[in-house]
Amino acid sequence: MNEPVYSGQVIPRPKASGAAVWSLVLGILSITCLWILGSIPAIILGVMGMKKADADPANVGGKGLSLAGLICGCVGVIAGLIPVSMVTAVVLPGVIGVQERAAESKEINNMRQTLLGINVYAADFDGDFPEKLTDLLDEGYIDNDLVMHSHRASGTKGEMFLYRAGFKSVSPADEPILLSPKAFFAGKRVVGFVDGRVQALSPAELVGTVEKFE
Repeated sequence: MNEPVYSGQVIPRPKASGAAVWSLVLGILSITCLWILGSIPAIILGVMGMKKADADPANVGGKGLSLAGLICGCVGVIAGLIPVSMVTAVVLPGVIGVQERAAESKEINNMRQTLLGINVYAADFDGDFPEKLTDLLDEGYIDNDLVMHSHRASGTKGEMFLYRAGFKSVSPADEPILLSPKAFFAGKRVVGFVDGRVQALSPAELVGTVEKFE
């Protein structure tokens, strides 16, 4: 493009600043391959280039380049975040599910040990189950009270198992006497029965069971 001519003199057009040029270059690369690594610098340089052009329009040009780089940088941010969001949406539930299943397995094992302590206690007390779970610890039927507590995926000690007192070893085998205080992944809760069985039940299978502990 020809330079403007005033009174027979050629007036040189102001050159684009380095910030404007690099903003456009990084903006384009952010869309194609660099994504976030290129888009953030492109946006910053684009803003700087526009400010320089506005501050000294007679000597500094490239405002259009800066604007183009800024726009490309914003597009690069979006292009970089979409795949990250998709991967997170797919992977995160799986990771949480693995952690919760591990915690659920530990809960089942703890509840089995608690039920064993209950039945050994009953053998020494004419078939009567303890009035409260802490009796197992007080009487020495369980050495560690951690066994009687829920353990979440984080591995921290949670609330004590919910317990229904007043049963005997000869009570109906399918009566639930222990219950996880909180639900695990997909709403499952671990239930322990009079006959020593322990199961992780879904919300539909828990209908009528949870109410017995309330």
